[in-house]
Amino acid sequence: MPGVRRLATSLALLLAAGALIAGCGGGDDNDTTASSGPVTKDAYIKRADQICAQGTLTIGQAGREQFGSSQPTQDQAVQFGQDTVVPSLEDTLTKLRALDPPPGDQAKTSAIYDALEQGIDKLKQDPGLFVESGQSGAFERANGLAQAYGFQQCGQS
Repeated sequence: MPGVRRLATSLALLLAAGALIAGCGGGDDNDTTASSGPVTKDAYIKRADQICAQGTLTIGQAGREQFGSSQPTQDQAVQFGQDTVVPSLEDTLTKLRALDPPPGDQAKTSAIYDALEQGIDKLKQDPGLFVESGQSGAFERANGLAQAYGFQQCGQS
């Protein structure tokens, strides 16, 4: 039973990993802050957190559609990570990088997103991380930076 419990925990962590990166919606994609002047940090965090929340939602919905209430095998969890989680995280990262950060915060936001990209690369290089209970370690640095910056949804894997 420990293997099943570990797999369940791993899948939960896998889905939670999307929380850091996940690209969200919730807002109008045509909504731009450039036309109204520099974005405030609060507005930036709100938009980025929407992106992260949407990404998490997308991954969660895909997991429910694919597995329903049944527990996936290790191979299924790895495949789900490769086919669904990584592309979703990459999409989220692209959306986050497209946001114009507040004046003076470019280096901080770039560091967060660079760390996130490094975590994604770790998952791509070692698909077994998708089913290891410590898998969220791939995003530990990105999570810490995101939380220190003030994100509420991003960095919560």
